[in-house]
Amino acid sequence: MDPEVLEAVVVAALISVGTICVLNVLGIIGSKYGPPGSLEPLFSKAMLRNLSIMCSNLLIPCLSFTRVGSKLSLETMGVAWPAFIWSPINVAIAFGAGVIMTKIVRPAANMRRELVVACTFSNGVALPLVLVEVLSSLSVVEDEEPDALEKSQTFIFAYSVLLTILIWGVGHTYLDGDEEAEHRNIEEEEVDTGDVKYDPGSDGSVAMILVETPSPSTSGTSDGALTVRTSFATSMEKSNVSWRKMMYDVIVEKALKKPSVFMTLLGMFVGLITPLRRALFTPASPLKFVVAGLEVVGSAGVGGTTLVMAGTTGRKFWSFYRERKGEREDNSKEQGRDAAPLSQGAIFGFLLTRLFIVPTLCTVLVLGARELGVFPDDRILLLVLLIECAMPSANMVIILCQVRRLPVAGCCEPT
Repeated sequence: MDPEVLEAVVVAALISVGTICVLNVLGIIGSKYGPPGSLEPLFSKAMLRNLSIMCSNLLIPCLSFTRVGSKLSLETMGVAWPAFIWSPINVAIAFGAGVIMTKIVRPAANMRRELVVACTFSNGVALPLVLVEVLSSLSVVEDEEPDALEKSQTFIFAYSVLLTILIWGVGHTYLDGDEEAEHRNIEEEEVDTGDVKYDPGSDGSVAMILVETPSPSTSGTSDGALTVRTSFATSMEKSNVSWRKMMYDVIVEKALKKPSVFMTLLGMFVGLITPLRRALFTPASPLKFVVAGLEVVGSAGVGGTTLVMAGTTGRKFWSFYRERKGEREDNSKEQGRDAAPLSQGAIFGFLLTRLFIVPTLCTVLVLGARELGVFPDDRILLLVLLIECAMPSANMVIILCQVRRLPVAGCCEPT
């Protein structure tokens, strides 16, 4: 490798790592101390919770719409389609690796889905943009590809379109499924059953009949049995639900109701229809003030998610510090479920998966597809795809975990 290229890559990586370290230090300070005269820390649980809700329901949707609507076009799709379709492939590989790793390291049940999501979704925009900006300015790249920066930004943007939908649609829905399963388990544990009989109804549903034997002291029970009918869902009822109904529930009832998914799809609709894109995003458009307002709101999305990440990291730091000092708090009652800590094996396993196994598998697949001529022989495209293969977890995962835990855990912190 050219020494100039190696030096630039190392410098860009160190800048990114240094930025994260500074943010984490600010998060640690803000999680311990607050404004002068205040007894509450700056990054309190309530503050992180409310900021996460604002990011997921307002800031990120506005950012997604303006970014997708202004940059997506049929011309862009014609050039950057490999990056567009690589996003779901990369996510699928990482998801499969994360699920397999849960079978190997067996983390605590209340953390499995969070770990899988952290392993699945990578930082597909912010960090790649920093790297390509540095690499594109090198003379060895600029001489061969004068428009390297513009092309690489186009490829990264195309990659991020479906990634955004997958994070807020599939990722959020996947975490919601864990929450729903937990509620079902709690309900089922609260039912004290005796003999159980199932009575299939004419509409395809299944009524569960609980036959309880009354105590000897119960009067008026000459037949020795009491029949109670209940209507909660059973596995038999689920088995009768068609795949079409399940997909409808997942896509329409859950994923499309996520504001970020809806606004991204709306941005794609506007961007791919040239008259609509020009009517909204050209400087001379009479509706430019609407887009300008959305851009102002959306521009705070990156800062908001960064603050949530820093604050959550800071709170976990002080939590570990208290554990070392013997002041560990029992959060299981507050969270409403077991708060088992992560083992070192689970931490190492998922770090290995996200930072080594998944990048290796994805890199082999990209290089193999290039040799087979699946996508155009474009060096900038290859560079962007390889960068996307090696990215760490996305900051949005923390937002997902913060928002997702609200109905169950109140204001608990994500792992």
